[in-house]
Amino acid sequence: MKLLIPIFFVLSSITFAQKVTYISSDFIREKFPEVKIAEEIIRSKVDYWKKELENYQTNIDNIQLDIEKNKLIWTDQELKDNYERLSLLKVERVSFASTRFESGGEYDKLVKSVWEPIEKKIFAATSKDSLGNKINVLDKFKSGK
Repeated sequence: MKLLIPIFFVLSSITFAQKVTYISSDFIREKFPEVKIAEEIIRSKVDYWKKELENYQTNIDNIQLDIEKNKLIWTDQELKDNYERLSLLKVERVSFASTRFESGGEYDKLVKSVWEPIEKKIFAATSKDSLGNKINVLDKFKSGK
C-alpha cells in the first residue's frame, strides 16, 4: 500500500503536467514595424508639448525681465498689469503641463491609444500559437509600455 501512494502521485503529476513557455514581449515588439511608428508618434507629440512649455517659460522670463528693468519707470497700473500677465502665464503653463503630463492626462491617453492595438496583436499572435500547441505562455520581460 505504501508503494502505491508514491506511484499514484508520480503518475497523476505526469498526466496533469502543463507545458509552459516564456516569451519576451520586448523582443517581439522590436520585430513589429508598428512599434517604430508608435514610438515616433509619441515622441513627436511629447516634443511638441515640451516646445510649448519652453515657449511659456520664455514668455514668463521675458515679462519678469521687463518688470525688473522697468519697475522704477512704470506707473502703478502698468506694474499691476504686467504682474497680472505674469501670474496668468504661470497659471497657464502649470495647467498646460498638468493636462498633458499628469496621471490620466493626454500623455497617458496617447500612449494607451497607440500601444493598445499593438499589444492586442502581440497577445493574439502568442495566444494563437500557444493554444494550438496547448502551452501556457508567460511574459518574462514585461516592460510596462
